[in-house]
Amino acid sequence: MNSRYLLVYGSHRLRVIEAIELVALDVFNARRRQITLGDVENYLGQLRNHAPEYRCGRCQAAAIVRPDRVLMIVRVWQRQLAVTRLRALR
Repeated sequence: MNSRYLLVYGSHRLRVIEAIELVALDVFNARRRQITLGDVENYLGQLRNHAPEYRCGRCQAAAIVRPDRVLMIVRVWQRQLAVTRLRALR
């Protein structure tokens, strides 16, 4: 198996970037303020504590993502949202 993939459901493979975006989307939608690395680490900790039979997909994603990568994606999205809102006010 290629190291860029993680087996999630049967034959469905999840790429690392997809896993990062999946987790980042949850973090982005959960907070309405500036996200910190601690926020990301706490959320990943919650996901990693899920029971194996839970099989939500996010549990497996949390096992392969790095918190700093998730934070980077969330911050890019927050920045783009701020720019879009600013442009809409003009």
